[in-house]
Amino acid sequence: MGVINQKYSIDDYSQSNPLSRYDNTVFGEVWVDELRLSDVRRDAGVAYRGSMALNIADLAKINIGVNKKDADFHTVEQRPSLNTTGLNNTRSLNVRGSVNLDKLTPAKWGLSLPVSGSYNNRYSAPKFLPNSDILAGDNPPDSVLNLSESYGVNVSFSKRASDYWLTKYTIDQIRLSANAQWSNGSSVTVRKKESETYKGSISYKIPFGRDNYIQPFKWIRKVPYLGDRLGEARWYYTPTSLDFSMDATETKSYNEPRVGQNITRPYDFGLNRSISGSYKMFDNLNLNYSRKMRNSLIDFRDDKLKAIKELNPGIPLNVAETYSASFSPKLTNWLTPSLSYSANYNWQDNPANSSKSIDQLSNQNRISSSFSLDPAEIMKSFYKPKGATAKRSTRSAGTSSRSRSRSTRVTQPIKTPEKEEKTDNKEIPLLEFLYQTLDRVQPIQVSYSISRSNNNRGRVGEPGLLYRTGLVSDPELDTISAEAGAYPDNITINSDASLRSGIKISKNINTSLSYNQNMSRSQANGMENRNIARDYLTFDNSGKKGIPFPGWTLNVSQLEKIAFLSKVFTKLSLDHGFSGKESIVYQKGELQSSTYKLYFQPLLGLSMQFKNNISSTVRMTMGKTISNRANGGASIVRDQNINASMNYQKKGGLTIPLPFLKNKRLENNINFTMSFDYSSSETRERNDQTSKFVRKNWNKTWKIEPRISYSFTQKVTGGIFYSYSESTTAMTGKRITRNGGFDVNIAIRG
Repeated sequence: MGVINQKYSIDDYSQSNPLSRYDNTVFGEVWVDELRLSDVRRDAGVAYRGSMALNIADLAKINIGVNKKDADFHTVEQRPSLNTTGLNNTRSLNVRGSVNLDKLTPAKWGLSLPVSGSYNNRYSAPKFLPNSDILAGDNPPDSVLNLSESYGVNVSFSKRASDYWLTKYTIDQIRLSANAQWSNGSSVTVRKKESETYKGSISYKIPFGRDNYIQPFKWIRKVPYLGDRLGEARWYYTPTSLDFSMDATETKSYNEPRVGQNITRPYDFGLNRSISGSYKMFDNLNLNYSRKMRNSLIDFRDDKLKAIKELNPGIPLNVAETYSASFSPKLTNWLTPSLSYSANYNWQDNPANSSKSIDQLSNQNRISSSFSLDPAEIMKSFYKPKGATAKRSTRSAGTSSRSRSRSTRVTQPIKTPEKEEKTDNKEIPLLEFLYQTLDRVQPIQVSYSISRSNNNRGRVGEPGLLYRTGLVSDPELDTISAEAGAYPDNITINSDASLRSGIKISKNINTSLSYNQNMSRSQANGMENRNIARDYLTFDNSGKKGIPFPGWTLNVSQLEKIAFLSKVFTKLSLDHGFSGKESIVYQKGELQSSTYKLYFQPLLGLSMQFKNNISSTVRMTMGKTISNRANGGASIVRDQNINASMNYQKKGGLTIPLPFLKNKRLENNINFTMSFDYSSSETRERNDQTSKFVRKNWNKTWKIEPRISYSFTQKVTGGIFYSYSESTTAMTGKRITRNGGFDVNIAIRG
């Protein structure tokens, strides 16, 4: 093979008058990668897995699992991997067992004492040496293997609660557990890796009775209106729950890399403690509190008993507290308000950090309120409609019937109240019409919440109760200016509001309305940001001409009852929905960006069930997204999607008339589905306010896929499918994709 000498340029070479062959030609050998067209390697891939379970009554059980997979193995529907780094020969062994030692003790003790253990071994070897096409062989070097081995044991203790007062409040509420884990392994980058983990935990909870309450307002029952509600109020004088827990964990590790001498021996010894409680003061007033603490016990590594003798929890690393309160009074049948408050506090300081101030100090609080208003119930509070009275009389009759069936004494019904009800409940046409109209309005649900988050840097010490409960933003601690910086406090405030309702136009036509709004403001590093997001309806391509507007849904059902449709459909329903959003971002008081979305999801949706057992769904969605930039540039993306599916299922079976099969019947089902998907998108952009929108990108895609699945009994299933799709884009043009396949599944169970 000849190669033109690089000392001559291309212009110097001429076919009519070539330069001297001896001076212009380089002779030698050129090696190229082999392209094998014959004697292609056909390595077989084998995979198997097996498992065994052994139960010894309810005393013990053991499970063993083995799994092996060659690098060349793949299922029928999978394509062989063309990446040599992903081809590995793997095998694993898993053994798990447990023994219930409590079964060897008297049942009246109520003990639970399980002991469990596990062993895992995994081996993974590459087929090819890393970054090459050289086979690793049957005995690859240790440096390319991934080996891991782990084993552990776990024991726990608990006792069933008894009625004896001494054990009921002591050992019956204690839970103990201990765990130990050992592991070792190696990999391509790690020559040796070992770890040991030991953990012990204990928990205790105080049981409180459910009847620890008094009725302080029982004497007020005779007061009109308020008497019935306040008289039944219960004050609980004991907490609902009070839990304590503590666990200590020690971890030792050894890591030796294959390259370099940077051997590490990580060590950690920590103590976690927590306390949580809840107090249901009244039926509609709940209080909750929890505190979690983490301490470092590294100083007691060589003398762990010293920490117990001195009752020293170690060096504090992290403290987290949560507070919450909720109040949900039921004032009337038509008004159900709710008010809640929650706060989180976090304190974190790592002794290994060289900073003198606290690493992290923050608190968050949230106040939320909501109420539900039922217009129909408001009217019923001063006027009893005829229809509502009939329904209430029916329910009362049912209740009386149940009461009489439970009673041993049968009395004659009193007719006087019925006469009084008939005389009091005079029908007024105008009010009846007004009630029927209001009864179509779903309850109006309104909610509002505001939250505040504070992150304070450079502080020293631990703040007081007001900061921990989120009632104040300043922790009132000394500040180290060198570590706090010019802006030591970061503040974020969020407010959310929502309004939901709906109208039942008729028995088969329902609508719902929903409006949401979020406003957030943050101050960090001397910069103020403000965001607004709300439901919105825009009227132009800039999005700025519009109004805040709720999203809606419309559902029309039982269309099959229409005369000319009942001949074709057994079920037919229609759906429609709209959603519009506005998102605005301000930075330092200046508009940075705004986004507007206008989507019909769906524009039209149909759910159909034909009389020939064919079911079908059709769903069409469309919309646009407008994005505006601060410099006047903008983009408009228009989307459209159509999804349709059809399904037909045929059930059948056959009976095998053989004596030894006892007329065995085999059930089989065949299911045919057809799906169609279409989507299109177009993007138009402009660079500034004065330029026009230009088409930048577009794409269209459609796909059709028929599928037939067949089940021959519950153990044999299979199917066949074919899909055809076309996609056209502005960058790549038209592309056609065809795909097909089949699958057969046979379940073998013993």
